[in-house]
Amino acid sequence: MNKAGHIHIYYSARVNVLVEALNQNIKNHYHDHQDPLKPLSVIVPNGHIQKYLNLRLTEINGISANIQYPFLETGLYDAALSLYPANQKPQQLTVDQIELAIWGFLGDTNHQKTPSLSPLFDYLKPHENTALRAQKRWQLAQQLALLFIDYELSRPEMIDAWLAHQLFYANSQNERLKQVEMAQRTVYQAIFDQTSNQCTLSGLLRQLKSPQAIEVQPLLLFVPSRLTPLHRRIILLVAQHYPVHIYHLNVCREFWLDMETDAEINWRQRIQQLHLNATDETGQTIKTADNHNAGQLTGEAFFDLEQGLSALENPLLKAWGKPGRETLRLLSDLENDAIHAGVPYQDDLLDEHPDNQTKTAQCTLSALQQGILDRIPHDRNHRNLDNTLQVANAPSIEAEVTHVYNGILYELQQNPSLQLTDIAVLVTDMTAYRYVIEQVFERLNLHARSPLRYSISDSNAGEESLYARAVIQLLTILETDFIRDEVFEWLANPCVMTALNSHQHEVDAWLQAAVDLGIYRGFKQLYKAPDEDTAILFTWQQGLQRLHRSLVQADADNSPLGRHELGRLSVIMTQLYAFQSQLKEQLSGEQWQQTLQTMFDTFIAISDEHPQEDAVALAVTRHLQQLVDSRAQLALSFADIKQYLLSRLQTISAGRGRYLSGGVVCAALQPMRPVPFKISFIMGLGESQFPGQSRQNTLDLASYSRRIGDTDQVDNHKYLFLETVMSTEQKLFLSYVGRDEQTGDPLATSVVVNDVMDWLKKHTENHLKPLILPLSPADVFKQSAQQKSAVMHNFLLSDYLLYHHKIQPGKAILETDIKDITQSQKQLLQQFNGVFHPGEVSAIDDSLAESPGPVDSRDLANYLINPTETVFAQQGGVLTRIEDTELLSDEPISLNPLDRHNIVSRAVERDLGLH
Repeated sequence: MNKAGHIHIYYSARVNVLVEALNQNIKNHYHDHQDPLKPLSVIVPNGHIQKYLNLRLTEINGISANIQYPFLETGLYDAALSLYPANQKPQQLTVDQIELAIWGFLGDTNHQKTPSLSPLFDYLKPHENTALRAQKRWQLAQQLALLFIDYELSRPEMIDAWLAHQLFYANSQNERLKQVEMAQRTVYQAIFDQTSNQCTLSGLLRQLKSPQAIEVQPLLLFVPSRLTPLHRRIILLVAQHYPVHIYHLNVCREFWLDMETDAEINWRQRIQQLHLNATDETGQTIKTADNHNAGQLTGEAFFDLEQGLSALENPLLKAWGKPGRETLRLLSDLENDAIHAGVPYQDDLLDEHPDNQTKTAQCTLSALQQGILDRIPHDRNHRNLDNTLQVANAPSIEAEVTHVYNGILYELQQNPSLQLTDIAVLVTDMTAYRYVIEQVFERLNLHARSPLRYSISDSNAGEESLYARAVIQLLTILETDFIRDEVFEWLANPCVMTALNSHQHEVDAWLQAAVDLGIYRGFKQLYKAPDEDTAILFTWQQGLQRLHRSLVQADADNSPLGRHELGRLSVIMTQLYAFQSQLKEQLSGEQWQQTLQTMFDTFIAISDEHPQEDAVALAVTRHLQQLVDSRAQLALSFADIKQYLLSRLQTISAGRGRYLSGGVVCAALQPMRPVPFKISFIMGLGESQFPGQSRQNTLDLASYSRRIGDTDQVDNHKYLFLETVMSTEQKLFLSYVGRDEQTGDPLATSVVVNDVMDWLKKHTENHLKPLILPLSPADVFKQSAQQKSAVMHNFLLSDYLLYHHKIQPGKAILETDIKDITQSQKQLLQQFNGVFHPGEVSAIDDSLAESPGPVDSRDLANYLINPTETVFAQQGGVLTRIEDTELLSDEPISLNPLDRHNIVSRAVERDLGLH
């Protein structure tokens, strides 16, 4: 690396190639700088790329130490901050701090009558209930905080207008737009005037008057997927003092930033005619009828070839590559800025040029990738390709995950050198797939010779953590006034049992005691009543009073627990009620922090069996302290603080195992994660799930005037699919649920999957069609011989036994028929042969088929309502329903005969119009 400031951009379609270039620059830096203890910063887009990059550099060098991996905004802020004098370094203002500032601003009643803020406070509607208003206020604060940061990054001219007390859309004819902008400008000015000791990246750039480099430190940016105009200005500023190296993932190895999407072409065709025009040097159109030819033209001729080029463009780059193309345009603008600023600029295309490429595709995935690498696809008709890219149509999510599990086992069996971390399972909706993946993998691991290790990323503490669940349950109990089923669900939480030094047997006994005492909900009063005795019916107070009396009587000895254990339930509930009494009034942020932290320390603790919960507990403490540091005196209701904690729990990352080191990687399909895996399974590629739909945020002022680089959900999802396709090295499996699980109606696949199948149909002899996965895993065995696909295998012995019995019901399977049978499989085989003895089941089936019983309409209706209960009753069984007493949270209703008569009489008289 040179010490002088410059910009050097490296382009490649392979992440591994970019890593090698980065590694070489890191070596050069430490060779030129003799201080190995000074850390070097490599800016990455997210934690997944950080983990991959650290592991990859360790593999190359044997060790990777003293390298920091800040994210984009933080890394650029630190780089710009290094140009400040040592005594003038403002702290970075984070999104969390901006949210708290806006939250407090919206909660100030003095602002409700400000005319310019009416669009915001009209939405909040002060007459609504407290919980709903608190939720809307917090969500609005989150939205505005993200919008303000986005405006600073992509609309710096809008921020400049606001700071000059002007409107960016002042000349717009849309009055509503101007009102919304006025409201947002008022909030922005108020918030950022209050935080003068801190600033955002935009504010830092405005404050930096005379930058000076104290020590040369290179700026390294690895695969930044989105570079906004503000990012470009910061990079240009830093490049005037430090060397800047950008490693960009470019899915095409040619110049393609001027390529248009189909939508852009359609728009252009509406405003101008697109046909081949030829003009001479004077601008006169050369007509065919003039019979001009090259020999007759004395001057220069000009041709409009746009229509012809459009037909030759790569269809997949046109359909999926819009965000990548716009990033290239921003990098091109950076080159122009560097030239005008006198900053040396250099770019390198690290991929081999197509003219020099002689490698022939051997498989469908490689053919697809080579087709994408070329802007204008070469006229290749690939033949005899291995099917390394396949599409599967599953009848349900569970079946989809089951076949992926078996597919992973098959690939590991076929390739012994394959590591678990070489395989990725990516899903389009982690909320829908997360628990199914864990349930299916755990169930199948019980029967596998070698259980499949796996990790799950992209979950949050609110869904995964026992500690976070205990916090949410406790806040819900205090809000809903001690509903019985919620109380005992919370008491059964392992973190709560650890804090109370309790156990499941004790909690079950407490539940039975509460049932026996007639406790349902409410501590002191359930409903308003004319007398106290009626008001306390079914409440905790009346139940605990009866419990106290029973403890001094001999009847307490009949309980599964002793007097001390039963008395502890009374103490716990009394403590909870004491805390609830403190939460009815508004408290300051500092008071809430003290009260909630004391309550959490009292009722929630972490056992040695769940050490991973320590990180969640520390994060909760940190968020409460952040509230004190930012808004210590902010007056908040219980609904406000609950909404704050719930939202913060959603931001705490959680999961199972460790990314890239805990086995097969199960993660969400998200942008800016072009981690190369040898085999990738992408699930959830249904038409309604991916790439989704574009939704316009009515608060987003930028959406009224689109610019290059603006994000769009549909385009972003298509581009991340493109990155995943290009990053997968050996095999790619695409799957979707092709049938509605309730109605049975067929469901279509995603448009990106159709694009893949259309491309392969046109350019190869491998016409890709979706594999229809069977509903029953046992049916795979009759298809795997014809379908050579990893997902069409099944390694579960019980499924094979069922399939064998189905095709040969009279033949038992011997232990010698199964290769390398384990002891557990021997036991399963013995049980199976004992149940399905040759001829026994088929005889029963035949007898039932020969003498069908009479069926009337009532039997048919009962069967449709509850098939299990109906068949069981027909076989002579007696079905006893067992009700879970914990789920009974509503108190019983009992009426004396006179009251029942009066209610019925009044209803009849009203319906008949007698009064």
